[in-house]
Amino acid sequence: MPGRLTRLTRRSEFLKVASRGRKAARPGLVLQAMPQPEGGLRLGFTATKKIGNAVVRNRAKRRLREAARLMLGAAPPEGWDLVLLSSVMQYIENPFDMLRKIIASGIPHIVIDRTPCFDQDQDLLTVQRVPPEIYEASYPCWIFSRTGLLRALQPRYRLVAAFSDPAGPLQGPGLKFDLGGFMFDLENSLVRDNRAVLRRNWGLVAVTAYVGIVVWNFIWFWPVFTAWNIPYGEWHTRMWLPSWV
Repeated sequence: MPGRLTRLTRRSEFLKVASRGRKAARPGLVLQAMPQPEGGLRLGFTATKKIGNAVVRNRAKRRLREAARLMLGAAPPEGWDLVLLSSVMQYIENPFDMLRKIIASGIPHIVIDRTPCFDQDQDLLTVQRVPPEIYEASYPCWIFSRTGLLRALQPRYRLVAAFSDPAGPLQGPGLKFDLGGFMFDLENSLVRDNRAVLRRNWGLVAVTAYVGIVVWNFIWFWPVFTAWNIPYGEWHTRMWLPSWV
C-alpha cells in the first residue's frame, strides 16, 4: 500500500518554489518544481478560486494528492522521471504531437488525469464554455477516444491503472463522456525496476546471512570471552587452532 508523501505546508515554502523553481503552465494546471539539495521529494497543492468554491477546490486538491500518493508513495522517484498531465491534453492544439515527444523521451512514468474520454472511435473537438459565475471564457476542448488514447502509448507503455471522476459521466449536446485518468509505466522501466528489486532482495539476504554468522560466532565464543568454567572438550572445540592455545 503506498505510504504518505512529505508535503509542503508553510506559505514560505510555496513562495520559495514559486520564486526559484521552474514552471510549466497549461489550462487547468500550473506545475512548479525546484530540486532539493538534500534530495527527497516534497509535494504541495493549491487551488485557485477561479475553479470554484471551497468544496470544489478541496476536492481538486484531494484528487491530485491521491494521484500523487498512488504513483509516488511506494517509491518516490530520484530525479525527473514522471510526467503528470492533469486537465492538460484536451486544451492543446495537437495533443498527440506532445504525447509522441514525451514517449520518445523515454520518461519512465506517465500520469494522465481529468481528461475527457468517451467510447467512440474518433476524437471530437468541441468548444468548452466556462460558467459566467466563474469567469467569462470559451476555448476549444478535445474529447478523446478512450481506445485511441490508450493505443497511442502502446507498445512502449503498459497501462497500470485507470480511473474516472467519481462524480460520474458528463452530458454534452448529444454525447456523454467522463473525466478519465490513466497511469502508465515504460516497459523497459518495469524490467529495470524488477532487476532493482531482485538486487535489493539479494542484498538483504547477504546482509542477513552476514549478521547471522557474526551473532552466531559471538554466542559460540562467549564462554571463552567471559572465562566461563566449561569442560575441556567444549573449550577445545572453540580453540581449534594451535596458535590460540
